[in-house]
Amino acid sequence: MKKLTDHLGFKKRNIHVFLKSKLASADTSVALLYPFSLKTKSKVTFYTTDLRTYNEIKKNYVLYDAIQEIGSIEYIWRTERKILSDIKDLLLILRAIASSFIPNTMVFHFNNIDSLPLSLLKWLPKGNIYYLDLFFICPSENFIKLIKHHSRPYQINVSSSNALLFCQSRAINGPKNKILLDDPYTDSIWMEYMKKTSEIWYKSIEKKYGKNKKIVYYVLRTFGNDAMMSDELSNLSLFKETLRTLSLLDNVLILLKPHYITDMNIVNREISRYPNVDISVTYIHPLVASHFSSFFIANFYSLALHFAKLNDNPVIEYTDYSKETLECTSGHPIGEGLIDKFFLKGQEGEVLEAARNYLKEDNV
Repeated sequence: MKKLTDHLGFKKRNIHVFLKSKLASADTSVALLYPFSLKTKSKVTFYTTDLRTYNEIKKNYVLYDAIQEIGSIEYIWRTERKILSDIKDLLLILRAIASSFIPNTMVFHFNNIDSLPLSLLKWLPKGNIYYLDLFFICPSENFIKLIKHHSRPYQINVSSSNALLFCQSRAINGPKNKILLDDPYTDSIWMEYMKKTSEIWYKSIEKKYGKNKKIVYYVLRTFGNDAMMSDELSNLSLFKETLRTLSLLDNVLILLKPHYITDMNIVNREISRYPNVDISVTYIHPLVASHFSSFFIANFYSLALHFAKLNDNPVIEYTDYSKETLECTSGHPIGEGLIDKFFLKGQEGEVLEAARNYLKEDNV
């Protein structure tokens, strides 16, 4: 296992990153390239063809500020059907692609170059273009079993031989050689940036809510149907029940971290039901929040839970897996190893007790 500089050296480069339509692609690539850029003085330009992703990145000021420090982000538009609407949009994309062929330029992508015009990037010389995956952590056995069961294609950059065998069938556009790197989130430069950011962030929390508030970081997801849950209302019911349970805690600030696909109309409506409880939507990076949170809570597996563990935050999962999912995971969490307390729907009392215990422990 090694760092990016061990493979690419310390030569100054221009780097272009073509993001996937997911905030996680920005998260992963920024964590990887921020230290590399500072070490090599390389400039990094991030591109997205998805307006929602672009806006999510700008709201997540931890990532956005890091991007501004090492380069910039550009929104290059195209429709869902990949039909360019006008000459201006076409020129924006072609400019980004053309500049990728300039000498001393490298391209990172997330397997999103399988159609025109981004497919032109395949003509880049070997060694100038790299596929980057969203996963830099070794998935649990339950996660792998569940993904296989639902036939979901994932490529995983990890050292585990089982994980590598698991992803062999994934079709990748570009070089096929795998380069295994250290988890970028544990890089000392990135961790120091996150720590400094967390201290600034927490001062703003103290100023607004007082110095004695305990922070609960609630990781949200979709409220829609999911084949891995008991029924089509599971996710929505879990959200309402979890928020109601957390509202019973004393002297806490409940931070709700939306996912890309979270329906914010529902979130805001539910928050309004608790006018006397400190509840706030946050786009702060979970690794930043983990420095000052008493515990994380989620209703399903999330990469955010890995960030909790980097700072030894306890994690509660309150979920409603389908019978099929429970059989697949042998009755355990999907992200086993990340979850300290695991509860199924109907165990709200146990969730509340566990939460209160973590708050007490945080006072010690």
